[in-house]
Amino acid sequence: LPRYNIYPHMRAGGVLLIIAPPKHGKSFAALEIAWSVSSGKPFLGLYDIDVPGKVVYVAGEGAEETSGRIGARRQASGENYPKRLGLYCHPIDLRDQAACKAFVAWCRPLEVGCVIFDTVSRCGGGKEDAEDMTKLVHGATYINQELGASVVLLHHTPKDDKGSSRGHTSLPAAVDAQWIMDKTKGGIYSIVNSFTRSAEEDEEPIACFQVENVVLGTNEDGREVGFGCASPCATPDKKARETPAEKAKRLVEETGSIRGAARRLKVDEKTVRNRLKGAE
Repeated sequence: LPRYNIYPHMRAGGVLLIIAPPKHGKSFAALEIAWSVSSGKPFLGLYDIDVPGKVVYVAGEGAEETSGRIGARRQASGENYPKRLGLYCHPIDLRDQAACKAFVAWCRPLEVGCVIFDTVSRCGGGKEDAEDMTKLVHGATYINQELGASVVLLHHTPKDDKGSSRGHTSLPAAVDAQWIMDKTKGGIYSIVNSFTRSAEEDEEPIACFQVENVVLGTNEDGREVGFGCASPCATPDKKARETPAEKAKRLVEETGSIRGAARRLKVDEKTVRNRLKGAE
């Protein structure tokens, strides 16, 4: 039977892909994964950690910001910094076999149970074409199999489709689960597990959070220095009240096409067109 880091949305020893446009909460969600898996405390207070373990967070971009956010998370929760959480402050080119082998050799003595790569573009995405993405998938799979560790990859979406990952399809085809991040105008971030919902299900988020600024101190000029921290919140009521027709219309507007909406809904384009007729 499968075992889970975060039950039932992140399988232990699997590969999770988190996708979203820029500034839509990917890193905040990933930090919550890192905190929960390393501490053994429920993810966003909702989902149990069946298999806790040591976590290495590879901060391919903004290592100082990531470190500050971890400090904000500690202060906001009043919890001690998890001893099993480590921050790796350099990107790793997952296309480079030698780099992957060196990283595995560094991790192996630590008995790492989860590795988070923030982001794909900083860790070897390259042109994000078939060649680069295939190499990246091979590198991530190598780390996953050699360490027996869960791998989490953060990646951007195309400008015209919030429901798919940018670049060649070899990446989403190789993962065990995919989370889609979204953000409302009210500043609520939502997580949808696109691999567990059925075609007819609403995009009911598995979790939602807001980002609160936590002041950690003052700089040499006497100005407050703060960093963002995820704070769990209720699911927005708007999506819960959407009809299939309203949802189809919203997704066409968000993705810019019927095809994009069909991909988000996991239905064919004819079904989307039929639903749009109901919105007229």
